[in-house]
Amino acid sequence: MKYLLWLVPLFFLAGCTPTMVVNNQRYYVMTETEEKEMLELARAILVKSKQVTTPAEKMFFKSNEPVMKIEYTGDRTGVARVTWTTSNRIIAVIYKGEFLTPQMGWVIETQPLLPETLRFEPPRQANP
Repeated sequence: MKYLLWLVPLFFLAGCTPTMVVNNQRYYVMTETEEKEMLELARAILVKSKQVTTPAEKMFFKSNEPVMKIEYTGDRTGVARVTWTTSNRIIAVIYKGEFLTPQMGWVIETQPLLPETLRFEPPRQANP
């Protein structure tokens, strides 16, 4: 009876794991706390980087929130992109694999911030 009382709370805790349906498949996804942990890990990766980021960008990462997009391909597995947009470029940490495990890999990607496209249309000529 004592063991049965321990199983009941474990059953309810296991049922609280968030899930998501992707292509008619139900996957276990990360909790909000785990997503924040990945975000802080990305911030730490960029702040510690000596070759990719400048001191001004490191301050930017500490004081600004990034955009995080996650695509799940399995239980707590997929591709997550954490992106900051500075005044002159876009810097992202991309995670791949089983999130927050030794099987998760990451890469830093940078690209210049392109100016907005300007559209020029010649003026219409009046019909004589």
